[in-house]
Amino acid sequence: MKIIMHLNNIIILLFCLAINCFACSDEEVKSITSDFPNREEMPHPCLLLKEGEEEKIKQNLQNSLELKRVSEKVFIQANKCVNTPPSEYVLTGTRLLYVSRQVLQNLYSLSYAYRMSKMDLYLNRAISELNAVCAFKDWHPSHYLDVGEMTMGVAIAYDWLYQYLPEETRLLVEKSIEEKAFDTALDKEYDSFYNGSGNWNQVCNAGLVFGALAIYDKAPEKAQKIIDKCYATIPRALEAYKPDGTYGEGFMYWDYGTSFQAMLNCALETVGMTTFADANAFEKSAEYYFHMVGPSRKCFNYSDCSEKVSTSTAMFYFAAKKQDPSLLYWEMEHIKNNLETNRLLPSVLVYTKDLDISSIPIPVKKTYFGVGLTPVYLTRSAWGDNNAAFFGVKGGKPDTSHGHMDIGSFVYEVNGVRWSVDLGNANYESVEAKTKDFWTMTQNSNRWRLGRYATTSHSTFFINNSPQKVDGAAVFTETFDEKGQRGAELDLKDTYSYNAVSGSKFSLNKFKRRIYLSDDRSLTIVDTLRANEGSASAQWRMITNAAVTMDKDKKEFLLTQDTKQLRVWVEYVGLNPEAKSTTINANTSLGENAITPAATAIIYQISIPKKDVVLKVHLEPKQ
Repeated sequence: MKIIMHLNNIIILLFCLAINCFACSDEEVKSITSDFPNREEMPHPCLLLKEGEEEKIKQNLQNSLELKRVSEKVFIQANKCVNTPPSEYVLTGTRLLYVSRQVLQNLYSLSYAYRMSKMDLYLNRAISELNAVCAFKDWHPSHYLDVGEMTMGVAIAYDWLYQYLPEETRLLVEKSIEEKAFDTALDKEYDSFYNGSGNWNQVCNAGLVFGALAIYDKAPEKAQKIIDKCYATIPRALEAYKPDGTYGEGFMYWDYGTSFQAMLNCALETVGMTTFADANAFEKSAEYYFHMVGPSRKCFNYSDCSEKVSTSTAMFYFAAKKQDPSLLYWEMEHIKNNLETNRLLPSVLVYTKDLDISSIPIPVKKTYFGVGLTPVYLTRSAWGDNNAAFFGVKGGKPDTSHGHMDIGSFVYEVNGVRWSVDLGNANYESVEAKTKDFWTMTQNSNRWRLGRYATTSHSTFFINNSPQKVDGAAVFTETFDEKGQRGAELDLKDTYSYNAVSGSKFSLNKFKRRIYLSDDRSLTIVDTLRANEGSASAQWRMITNAAVTMDKDKKEFLLTQDTKQLRVWVEYVGLNPEAKSTTINANTSLGENAITPAATAIIYQISIPKKDVVLKVHLEPKQ
């Protein structure tokens, strides 16, 4: 059945306006925050896990080997902290963030370990950590994520350990949260995160509200301002999930922002306050995240994201909220096979205290299609099969937050190998040191000259030696599942309306990319192009980490990786493509770290005239 997306253009064009203008009025905020019961008499602990609820967790640990493994991992994190000195104020580039994240991990793990064991070594180490970080000169508000994560860690430890803390430590924490967090958040020099629509809004608001709930009775006026400010501004971040949960910043930043949003929601719910979770498609986004992972256990890592997949604490929040353990298909696998250090890991045990996870069904739905700021299409041949085929393709615009020149690009994997890859993000600190406009999304920004960020570094078209247009939106015009073919079609014409070649009058009249998975697990990409005036050279590109062998006469490539092989061959109408390949290199002059493993672009070079030309590329796994 075909689905024509008539409103796709309107959704993208109105998206940014909606984000910027969506916020609660003062009256709406007052009506919501007034439901905070007995706010100045709230007993500790009040954040996430009330007194006595440890028993629910202990019962779950007896019934679930997976949750027992999570708890053991949290104790490992706490024990490691016990054997290390308190954190110190050390900047990495322009950030204290790595210290703040370690502090959050230390204090959350230690607080959990003490509540579960009542062993003094965890309490004493938490006290020393609190004393150390509250003695810092500040929590580095010039990069406010540092404050957000630091405040959350300090607030959890203060709240969970309140009755066991020395009075001088409690006073020091209260003073620090008020001065280092509240005062800076209410200072216009540092409050720009409130205006954002991405993860900064969520992380900073979450940390600050944790602080406000923890010390409300000690600084009620400022704490109330922080809570009111959150309710007034957090809708901007939740707009990013509209209309169906697809997330513009990509997989990794979904996990970052959404995990802190889940913490915020849970904290507000625990004290009886309203959240915005059911509005703005927030809960629907669990399906987006779930489908973004391929059989190789790598994600579709468009934008500034790595392909690595780790345990997402947010998915446990969604599973509990929806009472749907099927959402934990990937998460339970991570716990069994590759449970890594995670600063929010105790949340898994908090969220599941009222959830039965004894049976996790194998998923049934094979396809996900989502619109929004960065629309994506994802499909696979099967679940539960490591050799299954999987592909994802994206639309949108390069100038979205954390965006790349990757519009129309795709990833593809089969037989356990990802053949078409996305190179992910560069090391921020090294690039920022040499590329002052790295975070500038204008057409001529040096951001687009980085090896991982350029049009030439993605599995899409490079036309007339020009980058993609930063604000040129590509939309899906069709999705289909018929005659053994499952896929989608995008209109990429506006993405290539920018032309950097001096004196050229080239523009596109048509650019349709049709991409589909067949029953034999092969992938086909059909590109139909037509010039409006003039003509241009163009390159069809696919980026791969595989070893490449080329037969120029047959216009074929043979890709080999991990003893597996993929044949790439082409059909064409109205043109004569030339097969070639080149290595993708980092731009070290701009501070970019080396691209590893090595990446190669396989290329079909063509010319686009003033008539329709068709390039049909087949990717066939060899048995």
